[in-house]
Amino acid sequence: QAGNLAEARKLYSQAISLDPSGASAHLLHSNLSAVYASLKDWKNSLLHAKRCVDVDHNFSKGWSRIGTAHANMSQPALALQAFRTCLRLDPGNAHAAQAVTSLERQLPPGSAGPPAVPPP
Repeated sequence: QAGNLAEARKLYSQAISLDPSGASAHLLHSNLSAVYASLKDWKNSLLHAKRCVDVDHNFSKGWSRIGTAHANMSQPALALQAFRTCLRLDPGNAHAAQAVTSLERQLPPGSAGPPAVPPP
């Protein structure tokens, strides 16, 4: 599987370089973020998740990928904000709802944590 991930990383990177702001750029960055997450490379996963939402601010999966990266980088407040944004965009997202519940338990008592990122 590591070979498949390396090949996927290479191909997604090539596709992004061919059309960095094309109609599917947010999907390519989202998928590349997922590849890096599978490799446990959270820094690059976060980088491409952020690029994903820079291209399409309303793409909920991009916000979920940001949340996952922050959570795995021991940044629960930032993860919570990203997952809340994901839920604002996709209220039925069970993964994001579960992540919010789990992350809220990690915050100090009485702290609500950061709100969702506002719409552009």
